[in-house]
Amino acid sequence: MNKNGWMLLGALCFAPLAAAQNAAPARADIAPNALRDAALTVAQAVDAGQTAQLWQGATAVTRQTLQQPQFVASVAQARKPFTQPVQRQWTGISLRDVATAQGAATPGRYGSVDFVTTFAGNRRAHELVSFRLDEDGQWRFAGYVITALR
Repeated sequence: MNKNGWMLLGALCFAPLAAAQNAAPARADIAPNALRDAALTVAQAVDAGQTAQLWQGATAVTRQTLQQPQFVASVAQARKPFTQPVQRQWTGISLRDVATAQGAATPGRYGSVDFVTTFAGNRRAHELVSFRLDEDGQWRFAGYVITALR
């Protein structure tokens, strides 16, 4: 996908988050459906191997923590055991405030969406897509984690 295509994807993916955020005080919750839809767009970009573009649009916190080649390689390694998804079902949405550094999380407001995904061959995995409310009031991609389910 070219740069303009990613700019459009970014606008489609994150515009609902930004609109929801701009319509309310900075600490207010965002629309859960907007968060879910943005997370689904991120998961589909991972499916398509477009992780470098995800990193480029990520929160500065993520980009400072992992360089692009490391991020791309780690997601590719995590997804390697899985084929293309057959079904992806969201199972939960959470919003949390991190007041002090906790592990890799820098203080701030985070939103996450959990999916249970079935891949070809009936392999199942838990996917977690996270976003961070940046200082400019925009929600941006913050991370992707996949864990096999038994």
